[in-house]
Amino acid sequence: MFLKISLIFVVFLLPLSCLATSSTVYYSGGKYTYKEGVYDENGAARAKYDDTLDTVGWGRFVVQTNKDFDDNVQAHAAGLLEGALTHTRLFQHRHNIFDWFLHHYVPGGIWPAAVWNFLDTNLAYIRDNIKNNPTDDYWVVTGLVVSQFEGLTEGYQLMAPVTEQLTELDLWMYNTAGDLLDLATAVSPEMRPNFDEMTRDEIMAYTLFRDHCTGLIRLTEGYQDIYFAQDAWFTFGSMNRVFKHYDFNYKNDIIKAPSMTFSSYPGFLFSFDDHYTLSSGLCALETTNEIFNTTLYDLVVPQCVLEWVRVRIANYMADSGEQWTSIFEKENSGTYNNQWLILDYKQFTPGEKPNPGTLWALEQIPGFVQKADITDHLIEQGYMPSYNIPYFKDIFKISGYPSDDTFWSYEDCPRAKIIRRNASSVNTFEHMKNMMRYNNWEYDPLSQKDPGNAPASRYDLKPKGESRREAFGALDSKVTSYELAKNLMVEAISSPTYVQQPIFKFSTCPFIFEHVGLPDEYHFPWVKWDFNSETGELNDQILDYDD
Repeated sequence: MFLKISLIFVVFLLPLSCLATSSTVYYSGGKYTYKEGVYDENGAARAKYDDTLDTVGWGRFVVQTNKDFDDNVQAHAAGLLEGALTHTRLFQHRHNIFDWFLHHYVPGGIWPAAVWNFLDTNLAYIRDNIKNNPTDDYWVVTGLVVSQFEGLTEGYQLMAPVTEQLTELDLWMYNTAGDLLDLATAVSPEMRPNFDEMTRDEIMAYTLFRDHCTGLIRLTEGYQDIYFAQDAWFTFGSMNRVFKHYDFNYKNDIIKAPSMTFSSYPGFLFSFDDHYTLSSGLCALETTNEIFNTTLYDLVVPQCVLEWVRVRIANYMADSGEQWTSIFEKENSGTYNNQWLILDYKQFTPGEKPNPGTLWALEQIPGFVQKADITDHLIEQGYMPSYNIPYFKDIFKISGYPSDDTFWSYEDCPRAKIIRRNASSVNTFEHMKNMMRYNNWEYDPLSQKDPGNAPASRYDLKPKGESRREAFGALDSKVTSYELAKNLMVEAISSPTYVQQPIFKFSTCPFIFEHVGLPDEYHFPWVKWDFNSETGELNDQILDYDD
């Protein structure tokens, strides 16, 4: 048994938030007015932002809107607050991740004109449909997401210094970071790899930087609880984290989840990881799949809704996993091609067998989406993992995954074997947290002497001279449960795993890459994120370290 069970040294220490910056946006006569230092429920929206990145590894942003205002006014005001309050961190994060993108995904280090043209055309397409379909629920809700984005742009441009100004299209591209993992390749055929002419190591190196995350859902013994967890993987230069709580008060009853808690980054209007806890009783997570059959990218056109927008639409509108997957598959962009797992806690009662509809899975590729109720699979196996390899055989085959290599085998890849061995022993919340932080690559034979093969990967620890050695891997862990999710609460930690592994420090890291604004050492504790929407109070609590 290789799962480390750590002791909790501190259960409740101190409230995290005491010096949050409060701001309010007022709306009158068609004009928005931003006022800092005020948290006024009479405004169109009010927010608190606590920049605690240097102390706990996360900033904290919460926004509440006023039901007395039109829905689109609420959304715009919320976006304006986020853009204004997080503008400095947004600029830092954009600098860091786009430097990484241009060095690892875009030959020549310059965004192709085709990418800019695609995004410009795409935004126009979405706006045209919002305008031309004023009674269509789908486009009405899409309009709320775009209104929030327009507010983000206004707030950012209002507060950012002249030297850091960004255009609307700059910020649309910024929020398209997940879609960009596919988009540059899709719209520029000359950038598509020829996997037939690549060695196995070259293919593994190429796909590494597109692998994004580990997810795990655990149904404990006796059906006592369901834990819902995810580790985000990306460059360590992207660890400019913000935990967010959106509390909208929309009038339109098509909105089933007006409130949500999610891990994110400054100025992203979506998670990117992704990990959401929603007031509808749903939770959503994803991990990224690869496209080996690059001819599929011929199906990617700008007349679509990008993945990050479709996630927000589905989160708003769905009251079940079936609804979520049906809404999400509309207007498929074929970019940020992920496996999604949608858990419906309303279908679960502790101590009882989960009802049908408790867990849905969806996988997207260009031109095709497959989805199914996999509750029976969860009950039979006791867990459902997610690790960058398709669950559905049709998606696996159409995507062009190698069928003769266990590294890309859904059943036999290293993470599949590690999770299969360890998951059955996960029956407490602390066990689940430990599971998500697990990496014992030097001694666990299932890791095959590779620190990238664990749920909490650490590619920076690969021995010198080996391929795929980069400051890349699991950045965090987020875990919720039946009781926590009822109150939109999540426990999370922002640090590459330091369980049985050295603490990550930029000052001793042998790699050169951008990490503007980030603390040197990532040795942060678990935090319980808790926001009281009735009082507007942040009740977040610092918990234990993994040591």
